[in-house]
Amino acid sequence: MASSVGYKRKIGLVIGINQYPADRSLQYCINDATDLADILQSIDFEITLGLDCNLTEFLNEIDTFIETIEPGDLVLFYFAGHGKQNEDENYLLPSDYKSKIRTRDPVNRQGLSSMNAPAQTLIVYACAPGKAVIDETKNNKNGSFIENLLKHISTPDKDIEEVMRKIAGDVNRQTGGFQLPYRTSSLIDTVYLVTNNNQGKSILF
Repeated sequence: MASSVGYKRKIGLVIGINQYPADRSLQYCINDATDLADILQSIDFEITLGLDCNLTEFLNEIDTFIETIEPGDLVLFYFAGHGKQNEDENYLLPSDYKSKIRTRDPVNRQGLSSMNAPAQTLIVYACAPGKAVIDETKNNKNGSFIENLLKHISTPDKDIEEVMRKIAGDVNRQTGGFQLPYRTSSLIDTVYLVTNNNQGKSILF
């Protein structure tokens, strides 16, 4: 049976990018990032929020955040924006990405490839590897993944794996089977984001 692990702090870097060149700007990513940051702060995360970052800003946010991480921290990273796969490598795109991003671009629309989770890490995708998220949303404010994550992420005394199963099921039903969030995990301990006992480890969305 997996054990639970105590952590020193809960910290997170949350990035959302709507503004991209040409005709591929996005509608919900900043809302997704700011709403997630708000709810994480409500459950005692220390959040760094970056919006519409260009490449220099993006790298600075990441480097600065990494320097703050200490042993015993529960660490969360979330990115909402365009991603690109090239030869099984995944790239998160800053706002000043120069290449053409078109809806019919087969590289763009095939989504990201699967990643192996480093030790004690949970990686969550809004959709399955090689797939794209649905453009339409139910509340016209957030993407389907974040809309459902916001409903469940602050549930007390629930292991993060159980929470993510619930979110995946809700997203899949809401999108009529089109979108199924995917996760890969190397967690051996139980992770609680909200509990009176302050227990957990590390997560990437």
